[in-house]
Amino acid sequence: GNANEVITLPAMDKVFGSSKSADIIAGGFDGSLAKDGSITVEIQAITGATNELGFNTLTAREI
Repeated sequence: GNANEVITLPAMDKVFGSSKSADIIAGGFDGSLAKDGSITVEIQAITGATNELGFNTLTAREI
């Protein structure tokens, strides 16, 4: 995947935490948070979006 892909997330009715961090978080930039409440960021700003943990063939089997 491309962690630097830029996406725009629409404004939400309810936000948990502070949306102000969009301007300073990894993947965000000054001006990420628009006046209409939408956020334009790199996909890496979404916590866990680029986590490849578990992307393998290691499995467990009950014996």
